[in-house]
Amino acid sequence: MTKDALVKEVKSYLIEIKKELGPDLFFQNIPDNFSRNLPDFLITYCGESLLLELKAKGTRPRAVKMNILTHLKLAGNMAEWADSIDKAKDMINILVFNVPKKTRENNHLH
Repeated sequence: MTKDALVKEVKSYLIEIKKELGPDLFFQNIPDNFSRNLPDFLITYCGESLLLELKAKGTRPRAVKMNILTHLKLAGNMAEWADSIDKAKDMINILVFNVPKKTRENNHLH
């Protein structure tokens, strides 16, 4: 799968789960022409964040992007990369379903 196709699938998945999770889930695709140094997606849920880099099947992020992901992790973020929709969904689901229930209940916008 190409990176563009993977970006579209991840967007579709995020739109699908946002219908269930509502305003507590926020995501933004960060296009390469905006900044080649930032991961492709910023996803937040109840105050927790995932920065997700997407790659074409069988490719890995370059050293500079891996370094950025490492620094984002050191700063307390979840920062990962994926080369398949299954791995991307796994990372998103870890973010969404590992947020404690009490945090989810107290974080709704009123």
